[in-house]
Amino acid sequence: MDYIDMDIQVTPVNFNASQDLISHMKDYFKKLTKYNDQITSMDVFMESISDEKDDKLVKLKILAPGHELYLQSNKGDFVTAAQDVYDRMKRQLIDQKERDKENHQNRPDKVY
Repeated sequence: MDYIDMDIQVTPVNFNASQDLISHMKDYFKKLTKYNDQITSMDVFMESISDEKDDKLVKLKILAPGHELYLQSNKGDFVTAAQDVYDRMKRQLIDQKERDKENHQNRPDKVY
């Protein structure tokens, strides 16, 4: 499946991430463009907080025209945290698209 060309940065914080993990994160979060084809960039930060439970933090920031969306999740591993962020961001993108559609239809300066 092809996705639009956009800037996606994956940054590990406080640890050295494998290239496989970075590639997995890029490929995984690129799929969010199915829910908003106007996304211009994504920043993914993966942070290893400690050796305790829920010590992996994934932060996602998405930029699209007129919108900046941000979510984060702490889980036991990066993949689970990424899945949580993905699912929540998917809902947020769908809701935002609906709000944008409603706002566009209700503009008084447009004649339909």
